[in-house]
Amino acid sequence: MIALDGCRKRHEAALLGLSCGIVAVGIAYAWLLSFIQWAGYWSIAFYLSVVLYQALYFSLFGLTFFELKGRFGRGTAVLVSPFVWAFLEYLSSFGIFGIPELLGHSEFNNPVFREAAPLLGVNFVSFLTVSFCSLIVLIAVKRGAGRKRGLALVVIFLAIVGASHFLKGRQDRVLLASRGNPVRLALIQPAIDRSWINDAARHEDVHSRYLEATRGETSGTIDLIVWPEDVFPDSGDRSSRWRYQLFNMLGKSPVEILFGAPLTAGEAEYNAAFLYSGEELMASYQKERLFPFGEYIPASMLMQPIGLFLPPKLRGAHYSPGVKTTPLGSKVGLIGASICLESLYGDIAGRRVRDGAELLVNLTNDSWFMGSSAAEKHFFVGAMRALENGRYFVQSALYGVTGVVDPEGRVVARTGPEEVKTLEVTVYPIKMKTWFTRIGLWRFPIFALMTAIYLGISSLATRRSRSVTRS
Repeated sequence: MIALDGCRKRHEAALLGLSCGIVAVGIAYAWLLSFIQWAGYWSIAFYLSVVLYQALYFSLFGLTFFELKGRFGRGTAVLVSPFVWAFLEYLSSFGIFGIPELLGHSEFNNPVFREAAPLLGVNFVSFLTVSFCSLIVLIAVKRGAGRKRGLALVVIFLAIVGASHFLKGRQDRVLLASRGNPVRLALIQPAIDRSWINDAARHEDVHSRYLEATRGETSGTIDLIVWPEDVFPDSGDRSSRWRYQLFNMLGKSPVEILFGAPLTAGEAEYNAAFLYSGEELMASYQKERLFPFGEYIPASMLMQPIGLFLPPKLRGAHYSPGVKTTPLGSKVGLIGASICLESLYGDIAGRRVRDGAELLVNLTNDSWFMGSSAAEKHFFVGAMRALENGRYFVQSALYGVTGVVDPEGRVVARTGPEEVKTLEVTVYPIKMKTWFTRIGLWRFPIFALMTAIYLGISSLATRRSRSVTRS
């Protein structure tokens, strides 16, 4: 903001915002380049598209700051910046190349700001982070009465943070009181040769390894077995020798199993999750938000001529998006399922919990980004869903981090990306909803109200300062 304050022309502010966005997003999402090992150098074009798309919102932030400063003055521009940033950050998660909130998720381990997530979500974390930076800027560029006004706003900001911690404490007690009976989960992560992953010809081998690693988990001490995305070789709802092997392994055990597999329905194919109890299909979920090029070709009719030159992994992308579904009805409680990168989007998990989900489970295959930091980032960004919704967040990964995060945002158990391990953990279904879950998009009018409070306190302090000067 200090740099934007020095811009004298509109295009300077836009270019400064764009440049900062390219650097920030380019570094944060460099892991997308690891997709090269599967899709070739077309991944560079995808990476650059994501970076430029996200950087446009930084540019729009710079333009908005410049216009506000020109019309209402520097102080107003600085104080309105937190709301503008939070709103633009939310908008940037939409579209083909939309990536979730960069700043808010980066504060997951910040003990001060992360406590705001159960109240108004990751956008509130972004709002508070930018508010803190704005007040520092205001104090730095102002002198005399202006600096005193900035210090008065710091008091208001600290009051908001303190109130967030107090309200979260009260909410946590309510959530704790609404816990259901303990549920024992077995999250399977067996030894799999890296060359087998994402190779359709080795699906049988991958499936067999999961069967072998799961045989000892069908006793009465486990309530739900969770396999990751893309383990089952065939459509999970159709008769096949794969299903026969699975049912034969489960036998008469009362344990349920949740796993990822394709779902074929007519001419459409979905990336899906299936919940079985014995041989009975309890429920299924079709992935709603697909990953461009990896799971579908955007504007496929226009891209058809180009498709001839794409690598086989991209030409084979043909999933259809699923329709909105209710949580999966399990004996252990209602499960809010997501697949792969869907765990990054707060609105998807929030909708699941509003519909009654008592537990959040994400099935993923992060091997597409093997060798990068993506697996770690994916797990911790998904963990924000636990904080926001006051639910246990469970992730089962074919390659990546398999683990459990409690409603407080604490990691209960986890594996490394290539660790061979079965995690047996206890979680609790929770019925009560957090403020974030109940409020939904009404959080943005609340941010606007907080911004109005900032401006009101600033205006009041200015009038008092002028009154003292005249007397």
